[in-house]
Amino acid sequence: MWKLLKSTLLIAIAGLVLAPRPATSRSNAERKALHARQRQENKIAKQQQRAMTGVMKQHAQTPESRQRFKSNMKLQRQLTKQNHRQESRRLHDQGK
Repeated sequence: MWKLLKSTLLIAIAGLVLAPRPATSRSNAERKALHARQRQENKIAKQQQRAMTGVMKQHAQTPESRQRFKSNMKLQRQLTKQNHRQESRRLHDQGK
């Protein structure tokens, strides 16, 4: 009786130890590459917005057009941030 119990336990433990494990998350290389690309995109977006702001300051504008310009810039930043979050979530969810 004890031999049967011991052998069953040994088989169960060996099965748990040797069973293939599911992938827990993506490798750090993919995550680092994603964040590096996102940082580069942020840097380019900031440069473009600074350039656009400089050009807009050189021309006379109405208060409404100035406000519309600021709103568009803010919307662009928000969309970029939202897209980056979605990409990060997608990478995280693929690892599950």
